[in-house]
Amino acid sequence: MSVDIALNHDTHDLPPVIGLIDGQARIRQQIEILLLTFKGEWFLDVTFGIPYFEYILIKGPRRAQVEAILRSEIRQVPGVLRIPAIDIKIDNYTRKARITINDIETTHGNIDVVV
Repeated sequence: MSVDIALNHDTHDLPPVIGLIDGQARIRQQIEILLLTFKGEWFLDVTFGIPYFEYILIKGPRRAQVEAILRSEIRQVPGVLRIPAIDIKIDNYTRKARITINDIETTHGNIDVVV
């Protein structure tokens, strides 16, 4: 059984009272953290994160490549079994993206993630 420190869902900061989570909540939190982290951002592991600047937040990103990158990274989260569909909305002008993934199959049931 894997556990993680529970973060505030809205701010992703530590709450005043520290708690632990497991199951669906842990998997959802770890996927959200992964999707919110740019590759090279975390100094302890510069390979962790999504290569947004290299492949996604660029002029004319290839949707198939973006989806393949996201699937590959998310599959590495412990407990993820299958990712059925990824909805990606990219605003090329502001270089922002909204990623919605519904019905991710996990070892603890299905979850939805929106980042």
